[in-house]
Amino acid sequence: MKLPNTLVNNVFKLILSDEEFHQYLHLELEERSPILIATNHNIPISTKPDGFDVVLHVEKISELYIEVVKFVVESNSVEFEINYEVEGVTFQGVASKKNGQWVIQKKSIFES
Repeated sequence: MKLPNTLVNNVFKLILSDEEFHQYLHLELEERSPILIATNHNIPISTKPDGFDVVLHVEKISELYIEVVKFVVESNSVEFEINYEVEGVTFQGVASKKNGQWVIQKKSIFES
């Protein structure tokens, strides 16, 4: 099933913008930008989330990649799990569409 590009981009923008998760990205470090996202899913991201320099659909070749472990779409919600090995952090949650906007409804961020 091909996912709508706008849905995927909106959810990824929410994930990358989340205040709690964003602190782990350390985009001020040269080696952390652009953000590298690795996924085995057929997630059709063809445009970058607004405000982020991102390289998409790459093989995970180092711990600097954000790995999409889970991205499950059900009608008006997306269950996701993102792993950022370099920081030893996992971000899990559910994003849903409320009043025409995507928001993160439930989340947990934990360090390994």
